[in-house]
Amino acid sequence: MAEQRQGRFHVDPDALRCNEIALSAQTVHHMRVMRLRAGDRVRLFDGSGREVEAELGELADEGGHAIALRRLEPTTESALRIVLVQAIPVKLPRMDAIVRQVTELGVHRVVPVITEHSQLPGGGIAVIERRASRWRRIATAAASQSGRSTVPRVESPVRWGDLDWDAMPRPMLLLCASADQALHQVLRGASAGAVTVAVGPEGGWSDAEQRQAVRRQAAPVALGPRILRADSAAVVAISVLQYEWGDLAASPPTPATGC
Repeated sequence: MAEQRQGRFHVDPDALRCNEIALSAQTVHHMRVMRLRAGDRVRLFDGSGREVEAELGELADEGGHAIALRRLEPTTESALRIVLVQAIPVKLPRMDAIVRQVTELGVHRVVPVITEHSQLPGGGIAVIERRASRWRRIATAAASQSGRSTVPRVESPVRWGDLDWDAMPRPMLLLCASADQALHQVLRGASAGAVTVAVGPEGGWSDAEQRQAVRRQAAPVALGPRILRADSAAVVAISVLQYEWGDLAASPPTPATGC
């Protein structure tokens, strides 16, 4: 007997409240691309932590439905809640890659920021705000591909000076090439349930931005002796955090209570 085909798809949060699950036309299209049909079993998740195994019913151009068979317990979410404050790169497609990769690594929130050294594209901040919708779609697709049960929240872009510092979990780490202490020195021997990491633009943080962050109790840290591109720094930093405090370690530490 041939192994039954199975895929994994994101659905509207309200859809999983019912035993009969409504499927959008877009979801049905993706299923048809995978050559799925009525009777096949799939996994459906709503991005907020709920996931079920379901059997497909009728699939039509305008949509379809599936029947929930059993609820699945998520095992892919890290206990470490990481908030990434990411300065938007000069080349916007690099932000696409950042969102995809940090989603795969288990980040909880992504806050795109515009800094003094940021270079806005033609059309200004309106272009970046429209691009944020694309980043949310990328996060959803990356969560589905990587087996995550939740989709990280990608917030609307804000200027550094308008950042809601009170909404950022502590500790807060400001990646800065000129910092006196390295990231691994800060993490060694400590633990946390939540952390904020801020990654600057290609030109780095301005002196005023660094002072503001320090006043808000952010700790400047360096990743090492080499200068990393903005789209590399976020991935490296989150990988280190997940190894030291999260679920990439062989024996993850028990996290302290965090925001």
